[in-house]
Amino acid sequence: MTQATWSRILLVSDDPDNLVSLKAALDAAGHDVVGCPTVAEAVIVAQREPFAVAVIDVQQPDEMGLELLGNLRHMNSQIHVILNAAFQLLLSEKNITQGTTLTYVEKAASSSIVLNHVHLAFRAYV
Repeated sequence: MTQATWSRILLVSDDPDNLVSLKAALDAAGHDVVGCPTVAEAVIVAQREPFAVAVIDVQQPDEMGLELLGNLRHMNSQIHVILNAAFQLLLSEKNITQGTTLTYVEKAASSSIVLNHVHLAFRAYV
């Protein structure tokens, strides 16, 4: 993985206020963040470029969420994905989650909690 990829974060949130606040917190911490308001948009972005970490916070995960996780894992098998707990119901498919590090947080987790998980994920790369 290149240095540019190593520092990249994909942020997906269907709550506009949450997307803005999380992106601001991650940007302020010096991360290279690409924010997407929908899973469908994130799928397109993930097909074009790899990320080291993905933070996915959507109210109603669906099959597009599985497609997104598959694309992220295909681009970077070592990706660390931070999901809200609603995703646990979808993730019984071993081919999507195998080899991917997953962390679950409560819906609407504070930006400091998410930032802490992001920093732990980046430390795992070192």
